[in-house]
Amino acid sequence: MRASLFALLLAIGAGCSDDPEDSDLVDAGSGADAAVEDSGTTPVDAATEDSGSADPDAGAMADAGEDIDGGTSSVSGEAAPVGDLPGWRQVFVDDFEEEIALGSFPADDEDQWGAYGYPNETGWTDTSDNGQYSPTRGLSVHDGVLDIHLFTDGDDAIVNAPYPKVEAPITAARFAVRFRADAVPGYKTAWLLWPDSETWPRDGEIDFPEGDLDGEIHGFMHRQDATSGGDQAWADTGATYTEWHTAVIEWVAGTSCRFIFDGEVVLDETERVPATPMHWILQTETQLTAEAPPTDADGHVEIDWAAVWVAE
Repeated sequence: MRASLFALLLAIGAGCSDDPEDSDLVDAGSGADAAVEDSGTTPVDAATEDSGSADPDAGAMADAGEDIDGGTSSVSGEAAPVGDLPGWRQVFVDDFEEEIALGSFPADDEDQWGAYGYPNETGWTDTSDNGQYSPTRGLSVHDGVLDIHLFTDGDDAIVNAPYPKVEAPITAARFAVRFRADAVPGYKTAWLLWPDSETWPRDGEIDFPEGDLDGEIHGFMHRQDATSGGDQAWADTGATYTEWHTAVIEWVAGTSCRFIFDGEVVLDETERVPATPMHWILQTETQLTAEAPPTDADGHVEIDWAAVWVAE
């Protein structure tokens, strides 16, 4: 399912901290390295189109189990959501019906998608510096999914962070993704909303789903005006990556943040919610350890569909 083209969303790498202050479960580091040190990569062009996002108080949240029209088929058994929701206007949906060969994503769909390391892959490493962002070696679309292949190629642990190009700036939106993954040791997801300001930890960060692929799925909301990465709210789903799941972030800047997992609200936060424009990145990287993943670790993260709505 192809949505109409919107202006390109600013997508520079995100960063996260491991300083535990406000909870026992701590986000061990969800963002890319740009917030930790200069990656030396060329930023993606900033978007210039106004999103038209509503006053946060006027944007009604959709129910966790809200039903809307779906597509005609789905690899995962749950069709891509198509259409507006109460209080939300859909601006992006992709269910990956058109195959794109390895080495050609996002180039063959760059009206809709970008990725860290595209078009210049040289030297763009992930948060741990053990992974190399390489769309040409690890991203493809086939059999109805966006395939993120995680493996070691020579000296490089291949990771990737695709992102949808949606209208910006965004201050109230709903982000949904249907996904599964192999339990690949040494790799994780940190699919996040990162502040356009790139000012972290002050402007917060929202990560869901986040977790090691051979562990459980969590979510983290790093608070506005934080002074460390440990100033956060968090959610634990108790689920692993090997089955199909749907994760939804509903965020209204400075007002509310909800995580919905397989139709159940697992986080509903109103205190010090990130309050500045943010953008969505499906960042898939190496675990935050001193060592690179095992060289024989090899597996896939599969995305059946992704969708975005903005507040009306």
